[in-house]
Formats: sequence, C-alpha cells, structure tokens
Amino acid sequence: MRRTELSFAQLALVAGTRGMLGAGLALLLGGRLRRSQRKTVGWTLATIGALSTLPLAYVVLSQRKQGPGAGPSPGHRQWPAHKIAERPLGQRVQVWAAGRLVADSQDVLRVDEDDHPVRYYFPRSGVKTSMLERSLTTTQCPFKGTARYFHLRLDRGKLRDAVWSYEAPYDEHLGLKDRLAFYDER
Repeated sequence: MRRTELSFAQLALVAGTRGMLGAGLALLLGGRLRRSQRKTVGWTLATIGALSTLPLAYVVLSQRKQGPGAGPSPGHRQWPAHKIAERPLGQRVQVWAAGRLVADSQDVLRVDEDDHPVRYYFPRSGVKTSMLERSLTTTQCPFKGTARYFHLRLDRGKLRDAVWSYEAPYDEHLGLKDRLAFYDER
C-alpha cells in the first residue's frame, strides 16, 4: 500500500469536493424537493463535486516524494558556493535554560554554515520534549528546507520560538531530519 501525506488544506479540499458530490447524489436520490428541482440541484452539485474531485485526487495521489526528503535543495543549485557542513560532534553536549536541563546527548550534529553561527542539532530522544510547545512559526531556508519552531516552556514563562526542527529537509541535509536545534542567544 502506498502512503500519501496530505496537508490540512489538501484534506479540506478533498473533503469539501467529496461532500458536494455526496450532497448532489443525496438530492438526486432524496424526496424532499420536487422532482424537477431535485434533479437540477442534484446534477449541478454532483457535477461540481465530480469535476473538482477528479483533478484534485489526481494531483494529490500523483505526488511522489523523491526519497525521505523534500527533494533537491534549490539554494544549493542557485548558490553552489554556499557551504553547510554537518558533522557528528563526538562528545556530550547539554542545553540548560533557567537552571533546567533541556537537552543532553552524545549524538549531536555540529552544523557550520557560511555567514551563520555554529548550531548543534540534537536527536529528539536527547531532548525533554515535554518542555516544548509547537509554535505556529515556520521559516524557509533555501538550503535546508522548512523549519518548524517550538517555544521552550520554563517555570516562569517561555522562550518563544527558541527551538526548531527540519522535519522534511531537502535531500542534501537529511541528517538534520527531526533533530532539534536551540538558539543559544535567547
């Protein structure tokens, strides 16, 4: 069986078009309207539902990921001189915030990127994810992909958008997939 992941918007579109198709068919088969009204409204809704469902279903079902990543990075194609180096650090790294241990792991990736500070990416298993609250914030990196952010909950409030993750990075940076990085300047 092939697995297809849908965004909320795609799911809503599919559900809406299927709903129109179903409503149209129900009106065709129902007895609440006069036959001529029922037929006109039913065929109209069924036609709209079918015509909008078929192309949408084709687009959604024909989407194929190129492996586990989001595909090739447009940034590396456009700016080939830009360097991003990921390497295992090979030592234990901890993150502390407001006197609390937030992350602790020996499986940390160091990321050196041109014109950016060094960042350390932790496996989720090394992070106290109970202290994280998913944010609505996302940013787009042309090299790594879409970063999804988290607030770091502390005893006296939270550090907003202090943690991020590339859940579907571009192919060149699959090593960052589902790892968590922290702003050390916050």
